[in-house]
Amino acid sequence: MKGISTKQHIYTKKELSEAPLYVAVDIFTFTEIISNSSAFVGLTGSEAHIYVLFKLFRYSAYLLCVLCMVLKGRYSVKGILGFGIASSAVLLATIYSKDNALILYMLFLGAAAGTDGRKLIKVFFRAQSIGLISIILTVLFGFVDNYVRFTGGRDRHFLGFSWATTAPILFLFIVMQYIYLKKGIVSIAEYIILLLLGVWFYIQTRTRMAFIVTAGTLSFFLLCGRYLKDKSEKGNRIGIIYKIIPASPWICATASFWAVYLYGQGGKWMIKMNDLLAGRLKWSLEGLKDYGVSLWGQPIVWIGNNINETLRGAYNYVDCSYIQIFLKCGIIYFLIVLIAYTMILRKAVQDREYYLCWIIVFVLGFSMTEPRLVNLMYNPFILLCVTTGNACRMYRSNKGELDEKRGFHSYAKTEIIDG
Repeated sequence: MKGISTKQHIYTKKELSEAPLYVAVDIFTFTEIISNSSAFVGLTGSEAHIYVLFKLFRYSAYLLCVLCMVLKGRYSVKGILGFGIASSAVLLATIYSKDNALILYMLFLGAAAGTDGRKLIKVFFRAQSIGLISIILTVLFGFVDNYVRFTGGRDRHFLGFSWATTAPILFLFIVMQYIYLKKGIVSIAEYIILLLLGVWFYIQTRTRMAFIVTAGTLSFFLLCGRYLKDKSEKGNRIGIIYKIIPASPWICATASFWAVYLYGQGGKWMIKMNDLLAGRLKWSLEGLKDYGVSLWGQPIVWIGNNINETLRGAYNYVDCSYIQIFLKCGIIYFLIVLIAYTMILRKAVQDREYYLCWIIVFVLGFSMTEPRLVNLMYNPFILLCVTTGNACRMYRSNKGELDEKRGFHSYAKTEIIDG
């Protein structure tokens, strides 16, 4: 085995080639979280050099992703072709929408190809947890003012961030990653602690949907987590529900557009639904009317997601991930995202990672009301469409039932055997 040996561990060539990716995740996550803090958003013109510094940090993370891809150096022809076609389409969407994050996220996707999905999520989990705790501590110790806004009958504390929903939504995804790392098992003690933290975030920020999904996710896995784990280990026959689950991205996307259509028809119950969703259906409908349909996307400046939004113009923010991506990034990119999540679910079903299926279902459902479907600061799960997992290795070696014809995964297969 080739590698660098220390007293604690022998680092294989595969581990060394993946190291830049994990460093990139840390740099990217910390800079993104700090960039979304109220202190950062409130910087004056004389402090513009700090913006430049953080931009350099962010781009260094992208360069580390490129380095990771170079160091790996072994991909299947099918994988290279698929990644090249997807990247070309995303590049066009980037040009038309003027959103550089689209193509830069592809670098993370390329670097993540063939890595251990569980290890990658663990790095995101650690970085997000440290970032969230650090920002909140700056408020609790008085280093940063806790901005409070009274809106819709709610006192909303921003907890050191540029928007009230940032902290509770980040906490929600941290909870989801924790459940993934625990393979769906949530103990009663963990349930109580995490739920109490969720209640605290709700009391502070009055972010209803994030709290509902946090409580729902924890309750689901408290009740069903052990059953899903047992079902995975026994290798029981796949039921009808797991044959349907890979269609969840398409179902959620269709439901999002259908709900906006019904609201546009003026139904009383949909008007009440819009009120419950804090006007989300209204602004989605306005967005569809104002911007229409585009193949490759269009430049849209969303106003309404930080402290200074009233200084930039009239509110136009579309919260629904599916409709926001559809409007700004175009039909092609919208389809690529849905296909990526379909791949994750199909792979999870094949690997019998049933707990992951349900985590992704919660992500997809939550994204109907929040724009976090493709946002690596919050949601790293989309990277699992090109990674491997522990279950993947287990079923390859024990049962030989896993379909090996998966493009990028051929690199992971070779390295697992060699390493």
